[in-house]
Amino acid sequence: MSGSRRSITASPPPGSKAALASRGVGKGDKVASISNNRLAWAVGCFATQGLGAQWVPMYEAQHPV
Repeated sequence: MSGSRRSITASPPPGSKAALASRGVGKGDKVASISNNRLAWAVGCFATQGLGAQWVPMYEAQHPV
């Protein structure tokens, strides 16, 4: 997946390890999320790290300086 981008829509709970793995996320990949702090953010983060991928958070409220 290096260098490619795609949107993830999944049947397992979104952001879960199974959902990410079913979409081909694996070791060395990067998973980006635009979100405020909430439970789904933590689930996605731990699921991503559990697959050996890198979590790239982007906050809704963050503005360029």
